[in-house]
Amino acid sequence: MNDIDALVLIEQFTTLLPERKCSLHITHNQHRDYYQSVEDYLADRQAHPDEVLGRDVMVATDTVWELQVYPETPIGSYTIFGPTLASVILKARRT
Repeated sequence: MNDIDALVLIEQFTTLLPERKCSLHITHNQHRDYYQSVEDYLADRQAHPDEVLGRDVMVATDTVWELQVYPETPIGSYTIFGPTLASVILKARRT
């Protein structure tokens, strides 16, 4: 893939992200930076069950994708946790 094709693909990807007036953060496997298990990380983040997708898959694969969105203001956010980037983006688009 050349640079122009890559840039076009990146622009297309950004249209898939949830709408927001403020920031958006994508994190992958941050629990490993803290030497935590997936379960401990989700507990520390106080993840609400509605925000957690595929907990068993995340634990089995030791993988957490995290998408935090500030849709309206810089003080109100929601976070989605899941085993794949696609799963958290799709859930956030439906929220």
